[in-house]
Amino acid sequence: MTGRLLPVANVQPGVEAAFVPNPLPPKWKWPNELWTPLIEARKSLASLDGTGKHLPNPEILLNPLQSREAQLSSQLEGTIHRPTTAGAI
Repeated sequence: MTGRLLPVANVQPGVEAAFVPNPLPPKWKWPNELWTPLIEARKSLASLDGTGKHLPNPEILLNPLQSREAQLSSQLEGTIHRPTTAGAI
């Protein structure tokens, strides 16, 4: 745990403690070697955003991502997810 629980009173019924995180490091500096990948990632996202605005149906990009997210969530939860194919019986 990176903090501590402190007892509180008269906040809400049933609330007896509050989590107070430890302070962040005082002087963190962004590493110079991360600037180049950050700028490249920003360019890629801007390009994707621009492309998406010109698609007749942007949902065609979102549906596969939603399906993949469902599969990953199912794996984490230990449940089964079987992807469906359009037109499959």
